[in-house]
Amino acid sequence: DSHFCFVPEGTSSWTNHLYESFFAGCIPVIVSDRFVLPFQNLIPWDQVSIRWPQDDINEQLYIYIHDLVHNRREVVEEMKRLVDVYSCWFDFYAFDDACS
Repeated sequence: DSHFCFVPEGTSSWTNHLYESFFAGCIPVIVSDRFVLPFQNLIPWDQVSIRWPQDDINEQLYIYIHDLVHNRREVVEEMKRLVDVYSCWFDFYAFDDACS
């Protein structure tokens, strides 16, 4: 059970890694400055994911994630709950009325 999935930049301004992170049930850690988030008017991305500057992938990112897991467990649990809530937006076959 991973808490976080890294979402690096793809070959364009979007990547399948984001969708895969939702299917895996983990919090997306978006490490791309050009990434265009889908459903911006429907998904509270600041509550569902972590955005980290692409050029600042260093020990600070590790420290930030470590702090979340060990000192702010309730934040991680809420983010994972929201990932589950909004995952239906990435499932073509979802029948959830909240996602159509």
